Amino acid sequence: MEGVIVLSKMKRRFLRKKRKAERRELAAASYDTHHLCFQRRLWSNGAVKKLRSHWYCRIDIPKNTLHREIHAHMNNVPAPRTISAEEALYQLKKLEEYGAIHDSDPIEKRLSVLVALFDCIEQPTADAFKRQLQIVQEHQKAPR
Repeated sequence: MEGVIVLSKMKRRFLRKKRKAERRELAAASYDTHHLCFQRRLWSNGAVKKLRSHWYCRIDIPKNTLHREIHAHMNNVPAPRTISAEEALYQLKKLEEYGAIHDSDPIEKRLSVLVALFDCIEQPTADAFKRQLQIVQEHQKAPR
């Protein structure tokens, strides 16, 4: 029995629980991509789909905290009319050219930009982005 380590039943259980707890900690700290324009079925064709998949409308956020909280408090973001989506894409392109937006922008800035783009022309869409921004701000104020 050289080289074989024999553990007691209690020790094996302890190690199993410890490994499981470590996996849970890793999962809690994991990130995934959040589409600011959701649900996909509402944003599924033409310029609206291009806007949803635009790099500025997607961001990696904590999976089990912020991402879950946003989707728990909101059902969807209403899709704008095609012409409004095309104009928003044009404006995002111009903002990128002038260096006003970057891939390192936090979610708050991205949502504020989208609110500004849709305010007064697509009010339900702008209001949904405002609500999403409010959820993010409340999450960040909450004690940890």
